[in-house]
Amino acid sequence: MFSEKVRRKSLLFLYILSFISIMFVILSIYTIINDRQIRQNNILNNQDSLISSSANLISQKSQNIQNIVNKIASDITNHKFVVSDIERLQLYKDKSILGIGIVYVPDYPMPHQNIYWQNNGSLMESSLYDYDYSINIEQNQWYNNVIRDNKNWSRPYYDGASKEFMVSYSVPFFDEQHQKIGVVALDIDLTAIDEFVASNLGSQYVTIINSNGDYIYKYEKKYSLLGLNVQNNQSSLENKLFLSLGQNCSQQCVRHVDNNGTDLTFLIYKLSNVPWIILAEYTPDYLKSLDRPVNHAPYITLVIFSYLLFISLTWIFITKISFRKSTKKFLWTGSIITSVLLVLCISSIWLVSSNLYYVNTSDAITDVQTLNVNLKNVESEASLKKISPLVQIPTSIVINSAKFLDSYEVNLHGNIMQRYSIGESELVGVRLNDSSNGNVKLINIKHTPTYDIATWAFDINIRHSIDYSRYPFTHGNIWLSIAPSSNKENIVLVPDFTFYSGLHDINKANGINPQVVIPNWNISGTYFSFMSDVIEMSDAVNNYRALELPALRFNILVNSNLANGIITTMVPFIVILVILFITLLTISRKPNDHIRFDVPRLISATTGMFFTLIFAHATLRNKVLADLMYIEYIYLVFYLAILLLIANAFYFARRTNKFIMYGDNLFVKIAAIPSLLLVVLVITAIFFI
Repeated sequence: MFSEKVRRKSLLFLYILSFISIMFVILSIYTIINDRQIRQNNILNNQDSLISSSANLISQKSQNIQNIVNKIASDITNHKFVVSDIERLQLYKDKSILGIGIVYVPDYPMPHQNIYWQNNGSLMESSLYDYDYSINIEQNQWYNNVIRDNKNWSRPYYDGASKEFMVSYSVPFFDEQHQKIGVVALDIDLTAIDEFVASNLGSQYVTIINSNGDYIYKYEKKYSLLGLNVQNNQSSLENKLFLSLGQNCSQQCVRHVDNNGTDLTFLIYKLSNVPWIILAEYTPDYLKSLDRPVNHAPYITLVIFSYLLFISLTWIFITKISFRKSTKKFLWTGSIITSVLLVLCISSIWLVSSNLYYVNTSDAITDVQTLNVNLKNVESEASLKKISPLVQIPTSIVINSAKFLDSYEVNLHGNIMQRYSIGESELVGVRLNDSSNGNVKLINIKHTPTYDIATWAFDINIRHSIDYSRYPFTHGNIWLSIAPSSNKENIVLVPDFTFYSGLHDINKANGINPQVVIPNWNISGTYFSFMSDVIEMSDAVNNYRALELPALRFNILVNSNLANGIITTMVPFIVILVILFITLLTISRKPNDHIRFDVPRLISATTGMFFTLIFAHATLRNKVLADLMYIEYIYLVFYLAILLLIANAFYFARRTNKFIMYGDNLFVKIAAIPSLLLVVLVITAIFFI
């Protein structure tokens, strides 16, 4: 039994520990909530900036189109228009423009004829035709809206002649009596709007409607292609927002909508010179996917001090009860509970860390804004060296299979797609950097009215320097670096935002075939970035004329499988820990017919465990050649534990140390496992914070 003085001091220490734990738990929770709120505000502010950027791009595009069509209509009205004006405008350079037409009303006297210039990529090819556009069908709405209702922008529709989905801007022209005698219409490829949205906001959560509620754009294409209206579904979120737009929403505003208990955030932007409205929807899951906290300390601290609070409260309870009962019994109970809580604490840190982010993704290219920031210095250098403006080749990558050949070499197989504007660039090819063994070959070229898409297949081995410092709970980055194989000095590969419908969500495995499985690894996301092109840099040595163009890097974020790490690496430690504890229990002064304490035999048994650990450690080092890893510190702790066990047995056999001899080695037996686990907890906290 302990003295009353010892009990009081113990309780005082435990109360102080409990108070400190409570303070740290409260501080951690406050920090997590506050940091999350700040990050969420920053995300919304960033998204607000992106929606403004998308709106400005669309507005600028629409303004240019309106200026062109208005000028042609005005020239026709004033008898100043000549056919060569179309050629002079060089509209073919804008790949989003499908064509431009001049259409007369059906009863207007000849010799005037309808004429249409189609963009074939290198010129505006004209053709004459005779067709009555006053027929009231969907694909003639661009004409009838102007003649009857003075509406300039059409709804999206499918044009049977050109076999394209489009939206048109139309303006009437007049005779001397100011009577409408025809319409000038410019057709825009509907995919151009997709590009504007995908390159900034990402298209999955964006809707564009016009002032009447007609769908202009939505990720589910049927809404715009079938000519649907938000008011077709009175209970839809878009309809609720559409009806509320007149309430304190002049141009840009935020709306919070409760959708069956889920709080949805909508950013709304009314375009200035086109009657369209952008609705960007942000669900809690989507906002969470855009949030990548890099400060891990509050999360790990919360876990540690929550368990320390439980441990201290457990010992307070045991200390109070043991006033009246057997101290030895309650000490053993406290030791067992403490050991279990420490194991749970360490396991919780492993679990929490598997959902945290240890790879720096600050260089990720997620939209046109970050792309332009990354290329700003290159463009300035090109201007300084009098080199032609950069030609950007939108590039997408799809990984069809991936596997680790060893701890550092990865085999990747997949496809690279490059999108070329017709008439602007020849194939620049693909060069794979950092490839130790592999090949790439052109397998297909697909032609569309506005683009050529070249597809390359690759199968390569790449050697990576993955950070194994937290092994077996590793967070790594597998990357594929590509550059143009062309010798042209102004070609740069950039992400194709349209192919991925946006790249904001780094946690999403964009560009990874859903069937891809990497044994013992989880794919936690992908993103694009730029990196130095080693070959370009070597070519540019002592060459003031050369431009150091970056290589495009496709990054695959991976983290090791938690269950595999625990089973293959930690279970052996648990087994050895149990054996050590059982060996420790054999140390006793009391004679026993079944168990006999003998120092030489104990040394022999522990030596076997010692060499087992050394062999496992050496095998690990042969497999993973890294700096001192997390798992190796645990090896060092177990080496020390074995040596201390032997030292304890030696001193117990000498019977000279009262502390060791008390209660048949009671203090050492009770404190051994909790002390070892506490050291492992400290190491774990240091590595994962």
